[in-house]
Amino acid sequence: MVSLSIFSDVKGQPLLSPKGDTLLSMRESYLNHPTFGLLYSLCQVSENQAIFTTLYAQRLFFRVYFGNNHADPNSPEELIFDPISRNEARQLIEEQMRLMRRAARKDELEQLQLIYKQTFT
Repeated sequence: MVSLSIFSDVKGQPLLSPKGDTLLSMRESYLNHPTFGLLYSLCQVSENQAIFTTLYAQRLFFRVYFGNNHADPNSPEELIFDPISRNEARQLIEEQMRLMRRAARKDELEQLQLIYKQTFT
Protein backbone atom coordinates (compact mmCIF):
# COMPACT_ATOMS: atom_id res chain seq x y z
CA MET A 1 0.00 0.00 0.00
CA VAL A 2 1.13 3.54 -0.72
CA SER A 3 0.07 6.34 1.59
CA LEU A 4 -0.26 9.90 0.33
CA SER A 5 -1.42 13.09 1.99
CA ILE A 6 -2.80 14.83 -1.10
CA PHE A 7 -6.54 15.12 -1.25
CA SER A 8 -7.43 17.01 -4.41
CA ASP A 9 -8.16 16.45 -8.04
CA VAL A 10 -5.97 17.62 -10.93
CA LYS A 11 -7.41 21.13 -10.80
CA GLY A 12 -6.53 21.38 -7.11
CA GLN A 13 -10.14 21.17 -5.99
CA PRO A 14 -10.69 19.24 -2.77
CA LEU A 15 -12.32 15.85 -3.16
CA LEU A 16 -14.01 16.04 0.21
CA SER A 17 -17.31 17.66 0.97
CA PRO A 18 -17.26 20.72 3.26
CA LYS A 19 -17.96 18.39 6.18
CA GLY A 20 -14.90 16.38 5.18
CA ASP A 21 -16.68 13.04 5.34
CA THR A 22 -17.49 11.99 1.77
CA LEU A 23 -16.14 12.36 -1.73
CA LEU A 24 -17.83 14.85 -3.97
CA SER A 25 -19.21 13.56 -7.24
CA MET A 26 -16.86 10.92 -8.60
CA ARG A 27 -17.36 12.13 -12.17
CA GLU A 28 -14.09 13.14 -13.78
CA SER A 29 -12.08 12.87 -10.57
CA TYR A 30 -8.37 12.30 -10.81
CA LEU A 31 -5.61 11.57 -8.32
CA ASN A 32 -1.88 11.75 -8.80
CA HIS A 33 -0.22 8.49 -7.74
CA PRO A 34 3.44 8.95 -6.75
CA THR A 35 4.61 6.14 -9.09
CA PHE A 36 1.95 5.59 -11.75
CA GLY A 37 0.87 9.17 -12.43
CA LEU A 38 -2.72 10.19 -13.00
CA LEU A 39 -5.45 7.84 -11.86
CA TYR A 40 -9.06 8.14 -13.04
CA SER A 41 -11.99 7.37 -10.75
CA LEU A 42 -14.28 4.53 -11.77
CA CYS A 43 -16.69 4.48 -8.84
CA GLN A 44 -17.11 5.07 -5.17
CA VAL A 45 -17.29 1.78 -3.25
CA SER A 46 -18.19 3.11 0.18
CA GLU A 47 -18.11 6.33 2.14
CA ASN A 48 -14.32 6.17 2.45
CA GLN A 49 -13.26 4.03 -0.55
CA ALA A 50 -13.20 4.42 -4.31
CA ILE A 51 -11.86 2.46 -7.28
CA PHE A 52 -9.34 4.20 -9.53
CA THR A 53 -7.46 3.07 -12.63
CA THR A 54 -4.50 4.40 -14.57
CA LEU A 55 -5.68 7.15 -16.88
CA TYR A 56 -4.46 5.97 -20.27
CA ALA A 57 -3.99 2.21 -20.31
CA GLN A 58 -6.57 1.33 -17.64
CA ARG A 59 -4.51 -1.75 -16.82
CA LEU A 60 -3.68 -1.05 -13.16
CA PHE A 61 -6.45 -0.70 -10.59
CA PHE A 62 -6.39 0.69 -7.08
CA ARG A 63 -8.80 0.74 -4.18
CA VAL A 64 -8.17 4.14 -2.61
CA TYR A 65 -8.97 4.59 1.07
CA PHE A 66 -9.27 8.13 2.35
CA GLY A 67 -9.68 9.70 5.75
CA ASN A 68 -7.91 11.14 8.76
CA ASN A 69 -5.06 9.61 10.67
CA HIS A 70 -6.94 8.62 13.84
CA ALA A 71 -3.77 8.84 15.96
CA ASP A 72 -3.46 12.56 15.22
CA PRO A 73 -6.78 14.31 14.46
CA ASN A 74 -4.92 17.46 13.39
CA SER A 75 -3.04 15.64 10.64
CA PRO A 76 -3.93 16.27 6.98
CA GLU A 77 -6.29 13.99 5.06
CA GLU A 78 -4.60 10.81 3.94
CA LEU A 79 -4.97 8.62 0.85
CA ILE A 80 -3.94 4.98 0.83
CA PHE A 81 -3.53 3.29 -2.55
CA ASP A 82 -4.14 -0.45 -2.41
CA PRO A 83 -3.39 -2.18 -5.75
CA ILE A 84 -6.06 -4.69 -6.79
CA SER A 85 -6.44 -7.03 -9.74
CA ARG A 86 -8.55 -6.23 -12.79
CA ASN A 87 -10.91 -9.04 -11.80
CA GLU A 88 -11.33 -7.69 -8.26
CA ALA A 89 -12.04 -4.19 -9.63
CA ARG A 90 -14.64 -5.63 -11.99
CA GLN A 91 -16.30 -7.56 -9.15
CA LEU A 92 -16.43 -4.46 -6.93
CA ILE A 93 -18.05 -2.42 -9.69
CA GLU A 94 -20.54 -5.20 -10.43
CA GLU A 95 -21.48 -5.21 -6.74
CA GLN A 96 -22.02 -1.44 -6.85
CA MET A 97 -24.28 -1.87 -9.89
CA ARG A 98 -26.35 -4.49 -8.00
CA LEU A 99 -26.69 -2.13 -5.04
CA MET A 100 -27.79 0.72 -7.33
CA ARG A 101 -30.42 -1.52 -8.97
CA ARG A 102 -31.83 -2.47 -5.57
CA ALA A 103 -31.89 1.17 -4.48
CA ALA A 104 -33.53 2.27 -7.78
CA ARG A 105 -30.73 4.76 -8.49
CA LYS A 106 -31.30 4.63 -12.25
CA ASP A 107 -29.21 7.63 -13.37
CA GLU A 108 -26.18 6.57 -11.34
CA LEU A 109 -26.60 2.97 -12.53
CA GLU A 110 -26.62 4.02 -16.20
CA GLN A 111 -23.47 6.07 -15.70
CA LEU A 112 -21.71 3.21 -13.91
CA GLN A 113 -22.79 0.72 -16.61
CA LEU A 114 -21.20 2.97 -19.22
CA ILE A 115 -17.97 3.16 -17.23
CA TYR A 116 -18.07 -0.63 -16.78
CA LYS A 117 -18.48 -1.24 -20.53
CA GLN A 118 -15.69 1.20 -21.44
CA THR A 119 -13.30 -0.29 -18.90
CA PHE A 120 -13.94 -4.03 -19.06
CA THR A 121 -15.01 -4.79 -22.64
